[in-house]
Amino acid sequence: DSPVILWTLQDVQARNLLYVVVSDGRGGFANGQLTVTTGPAVALFSGRVTEAGAAPPVPVAGAAVTVGGQAAVTDDQGNFELSAPMAERLVLNVRKPGYVILSRVFQSSGTALDLELDRALRTVIPPAQGEVLLEDSRGTTVRLNSNQLVDAAGLPPMGPVNLDLHTFDLSRPNALPGDYSGRSLAGEYVTMVSFGCMSLDIGDDAGNRYNLAPGTTAQISIRVDPERLPTAPATIPLFRFDETTGSWQEEGQAALVGDHYE
Repeated sequence: DSPVILWTLQDVQARNLLYVVVSDGRGGFANGQLTVTTGPAVALFSGRVTEAGAAPPVPVAGAAVTVGGQAAVTDDQGNFELSAPMAERLVLNVRKPGYVILSRVFQSSGTALDLELDRALRTVIPPAQGEVLLEDSRGTTVRLNSNQLVDAAGLPPMGPVNLDLHTFDLSRPNALPGDYSGRSLAGEYVTMVSFGCMSLDIGDDAGNRYNLAPGTTAQISIRVDPERLPTAPATIPLFRFDETTGSWQEEGQAALVGDHYE
């Protein structure tokens, strides 16, 4: 009961809550709350992960949430909480097999986040099937040879392979992973305007991830977003998303063929 209060905080990592009530002694009062973080500078993240488009919301349990080298797994209700060392650019990624990666960029803490994961179209193939043609409901296609798939060590898959395909809906807010920042082939920083975007994750039930072996290629055909087709140029830069940096890297060009970029 004093105009000045000395509050000594412990030198440990903690969130300290201070509740203050001010009274004039005649029945009038006001109250407030102050949060003081002690310890090393950290960014706090918390929220809930649900399945996009589900009503009522369906929690996604067992999703891996990573940011700044720290990791958490969503509980049965899709909730998570973690902290990471403070940095100028914090990339939060959410992954679960069968769903499309969700990636957001923050400059500070992000709490009470409402994150929605899109389901991908899954195709399961034997490891040595050979040529594979994938097509989703939006008309995006991918043609590849499963014999050209390798893991990070250069080894081919030994069992069934899951191919998860998805075309992003550009009419939705924050439709794409990251913050639309990227780098051109010349190394210049750019801000992207997308005419169409797809995701293809390749892995197995053991959690191994695969990609095309060096020197091999796949044929992709991405349907142009209908609202942007009238202004779609004949050629556009082709970008690949880097989930570590949360930005996009130019890798080549795509040409307009009908209502698809190839």
